[in-house]
Amino acid sequence: MKQLVIAVILTLSWSIKAFSCECSGPLEFQTKEDLEKYQFIALASIDTIYISDISKAYEHEIFYQADLAILELFKGDTINSILVNGGNSTLGGTITSCDIGIDKHEKWLVFAYQDKNDNFRTGYCTFSKMYASATGEKDWQYERGIRELTLLREIYNHNVTVEKVPNGIKKTYYPNETIEIEQSFENGLPNGQKTVYYPNGRIMINENYENGQREGNSIWYDRKGRVERNLKFSNGHPVDTCYYYWFFNGQVQHERIFDDAGNMIKNSSFNHDGVLKEVAIVDSKTNQYIKTSYYESGAIRYVAISNSENYQSIRTTEYYESGSKEKEWEYYPDDSTKVFKYWEWSADGKLSSSYILKKDRTKIDLINKADNKH
Repeated sequence: MKQLVIAVILTLSWSIKAFSCECSGPLEFQTKEDLEKYQFIALASIDTIYISDISKAYEHEIFYQADLAILELFKGDTINSILVNGGNSTLGGTITSCDIGIDKHEKWLVFAYQDKNDNFRTGYCTFSKMYASATGEKDWQYERGIRELTLLREIYNHNVTVEKVPNGIKKTYYPNETIEIEQSFENGLPNGQKTVYYPNGRIMINENYENGQREGNSIWYDRKGRVERNLKFSNGHPVDTCYYYWFFNGQVQHERIFDDAGNMIKNSSFNHDGVLKEVAIVDSKTNQYIKTSYYESGAIRYVAISNSENYQSIRTTEYYESGSKEKEWEYYPDDSTKVFKYWEWSADGKLSSSYILKKDRTKIDLINKADNKH
């Protein structure tokens, strides 16, 4: 039986190959200089994907090919095909953690470089992002692809003609001819109701604008019509208390409080049963970020205090569910010789360990000097 189990594990290990993916360099670009390593940048529509017949540089190299049509070219010459590093579940074969999942009929911002054989390649460790799904749906929540396209147009001075509506309702449509966005304008600026729809016709976002800025409630729905987020805006930024909900039962997942400038000053997180898990507070007076975690009973599990500007740790305290201290770290971010001071207590409140950890990883034992009532 033991041999059989080992054989099954080995079979699974070889049939479902998984490779870890690590990237170096910045995660986002800001300037043209950040894009120097790319020889081709474009917004493109993916016509088809297929297993490439281009020779591999080494035995275990994984890639496939995508044919594309350029919609807007930012850098390089016109090309109609690229290699995509990693696997693709649509094509079968090996799947990796580096897959970006380019598929036909999608629109992508493609950032590609030339390999030593002059093939244009893209993949996980590039800035490539999907702009619109095969149905035309965009990521309005995080604006992935949308934000990057806007920045590329600024960097490369692309003046895109946008239909201006002085007054009235402007509508845009999905490829299936259902409404994508319906927005009210006044004097050329968004003013009044804006509604974003899913390709199936259900409402995704309902919000209001005043003089081009989001104002009032912004309510987000999932594809089944359930409320995902209930936000409040003033002059284009979130204010007051905003709610984010668990998708499967409608319970509050996050309750976030913003100041008048749109800065989040408190974030309370709940599990799917409505039990408080964690509260994070930004104290602008002390420049401290204070995170408190709770047991399901409501007792404090730990309190972690760090610098709100650089997130360097200041102090972390862990508690037994009874409320007494279990462990504590006091950090020395500006000390050239010490890392932190540490205490540990037993459940009955007795100090069991205390030391200072130095930069050279040596410890100074303080157990005989510490006050058990610390």
